[in-house]
Amino acid sequence: PLRPGLFYGFHTEIMSGGKTFTIEDIAKHSRPEDLYLLIHNKVYDVSGWNEHPGGIEVLLEYAGKDSTDAFEDQGHSEDARAMLTKYYIGDFKAAPKPAAPAATAPAAAAAKPAPAASSKAAKSSSSSSLPMILGLVLLVLAVGGYYYFTQMSH
Repeated sequence: PLRPGLFYGFHTEIMSGGKTFTIEDIAKHSRPEDLYLLIHNKVYDVSGWNEHPGGIEVLLEYAGKDSTDAFEDQGHSEDARAMLTKYYIGDFKAAPKPAAPAATAPAAAAAKPAPAASSKAAKSSSSSSLPMILGLVLLVLAVGGYYYFTQMSH
């Protein structure tokens, strides 16, 4: 069933009450004719939908996995968000995290690995590499152009 509400800053219809999917269920659907997207813990069946402005390749890149960050990074319009309602088929259910075995405090502290960087930090570092790569490419082109034009003047 659909009910009116606020969806990440946009007034649209919020879906609820569909089937529940695990990440394993969603991962099985990653072909153009059988394609599921996971966005904001909602599962969408966009199988056979070829009208995406970025092409089917964009959908295939994020098919069968959580595509929330990619969806938000593109700044989709209110119309695009509203369009999701017709493809909604259910909700995402994360697998429960396994319980850590009980250990004494000193043993647990000794066995505890060093804290890892958060996944958000890891994502931001990977997404921040694109400007760096583009900068390096521009630098190489500038140096090459300078060298070329100085050789032409001699």
